[in-house]
Amino acid sequence: MYTNKLNIFVLLFFIVANSIFAEKVVTTKDDLPDAYFGLKVGAVVSPSFGYRLRDSSSGISNAKKDDRTGFSMPWTLFMVSKEWEDKKITVEFWGEILRSSVITSDTTADNANKANAYLLGIRRASVKKNIEYGMFNFSFIFGIHELPHVYTQWNGYWKWRYVDRSPMESLGFSPQAADLGASFLMQVKSFNLHVGIVNGEGYRDLQNSTSSGYDAVSRFSFEPQLNKLKMGFHLLGRAGNVMGVAGDECKEGKTSCLPSDNNVLTRRERELRAQYSESMGGEFTLLFDKYINLGVGVLWKKQYRGKIFDRLNPNLLPTYESDLKDRAFYGWLGFGYSDFQIVFRGETGRGVNGVFTPTVNADKSRFTRKSIFIEYMYSDTVRFSIGGIELIQFDREGLRRKDYVDMNGESSNKTSYDNQFYTGINQGIVSYSNRDRQLFIKSTIDF
Repeated sequence: MYTNKLNIFVLLFFIVANSIFAEKVVTTKDDLPDAYFGLKVGAVVSPSFGYRLRDSSSGISNAKKDDRTGFSMPWTLFMVSKEWEDKKITVEFWGEILRSSVITSDTTADNANKANAYLLGIRRASVKKNIEYGMFNFSFIFGIHELPHVYTQWNGYWKWRYVDRSPMESLGFSPQAADLGASFLMQVKSFNLHVGIVNGEGYRDLQNSTSSGYDAVSRFSFEPQLNKLKMGFHLLGRAGNVMGVAGDECKEGKTSCLPSDNNVLTRRERELRAQYSESMGGEFTLLFDKYINLGVGVLWKKQYRGKIFDRLNPNLLPTYESDLKDRAFYGWLGFGYSDFQIVFRGETGRGVNGVFTPTVNADKSRFTRKSIFIEYMYSDTVRFSIGGIELIQFDREGLRRKDYVDMNGESSNKTSYDNQFYTGINQGIVSYSNRDRQLFIKSTIDF
């Protein structure tokens, strides 16, 4: 029995000693990137805080369900990629945390007592094949991937995505930043080309919900570089529903092409050209080391419309709606010193809440959006910023939009306000100048 105990003791001694003096199991190499092993994992986290300024001149509070006030996480990604170096093939998957103000009953938490506003979406899920031929570099992408109009933010020109989307994206060059489709990219020296075919609705929306057609997207960039100075000349295009549009898509109530008027005595239909749209953009960017970051651009949109006729009343003359077209402008300027940068940005165009939308010529509604912030770069992967944004809206007559409030503190309208002067009866309705101002503190951590 004593011998058995001694054997057990010796065995345990060697096991513990072997564990203590064992060699380190190498699972990574410190001097090589993650891609050496074929799998790369990363993430972007952006804790933020926003505060909407409200004072006695704002009239009503206009509280909204969005990420602009309070604490939020507007830019959160989880990224995984696998690369086969010998085959020049890369597979990418990006998960994105989305916040929605409209939550259905199947996304509840806490025993269905509170809606869970944060959902996991797919931002990128694609396969990319690279081919190098002399000075040419070709790439083919299939799946969910970024569209050409967000090129500048992924290549260091507009590098403050955690603060705000790039101007082309926020103004609405395309419905969303990424989409499902296929693209071809070519790079040779300072020239860069991107052309693709995508569904058109964007990666967040139900596909084929507005049309069964496909959008053609493109970008051509010329980016000369001299020492610390780098410039970029970018031309972008998008043809909405350029092919694949079905014959009955513009019948009343079928899609958003022509909403139903709920009249059983009519069966309206719009000609198919109303499904087509065009967008073009031009952008100039300039980087000078860490000292100057400049960008200016113009965005042009055209929405086709055309004739509307009634199938149940063929003797009636069709109504005609003219095409909508307009332009928007933007620019930014950043100055850097040491680990600090100060950035100014401005945008203006037709539309509402900062989204560019062409309207009829008689409609003078437009917006101006201005922002300024100071950024502190703690490291290459950790940054903080503090600043403010102001959005001013102008009405259909080109006058600054106002809020109207009655004597009970409830919102009213311009017609009731004007009637006080026409009738001579003071109903206590007053007007306030409308402007949306916000202060924010934002940060981003990449790892």
